[in-house]
Amino acid sequence: MEGTIRYTCENIGRTLVRVDFDSGASLMVLADDVTPDVGKRVAS
Repeated sequence: MEGTIRYTCENIGRTLVRVDFDSGASLMVLADDVTPDVGKRVAS
């Protein structure tokens, strides 16, 4: 699933990532569950 990373935070020693998915969902996920696509360009 693709989406946009909004922010990260620490909770009980774990890094959580807020992701707005392209499907419309917005969830907190563990950092280990996120794989950034660094080759993708972002429109500004």
